[in-house]
Amino acid sequence: MPNPRITSHAIQRFIERVDRSASPVEAASRIRAMLDHGRTRPTARRWTGSRPTPGTMFVYSADEPQACLLATREAVVSVVSRDLCAASRRQRSAWSEVPVGYSRHHRSPSPMQVAA
Repeated sequence: MPNPRITSHAIQRFIERVDRSASPVEAASRIRAMLDHGRTRPTARRWTGSRPTPGTMFVYSADEPQACLLATREAVVSVVSRDLCAASRRQRSAWSEVPVGYSRHHRSPSPMQVAA
């Protein structure tokens, strides 16, 4: 992959989602290593649950098997982790079990609605 810039958002997401103990400099270095040694794909691996969009590339590296870089030709724009994606899948699964017509914001009818 060419030499895309690493956005501050990607650095923050690496720290937040992959290694909370990493400094911004270390996170940028590890992202750069993923770019240098990783495999770039036009489609996401199954565990990410991401749908490809035109121009988006997914970078995976054996050095950081729990992470995926979301990139364009110009920049690494974000980082996702296996844990984040697994939590997102669990949340979507829980929502699929909610009865039709129910909303988390559901309110009981007002007395005026009941009287009508």
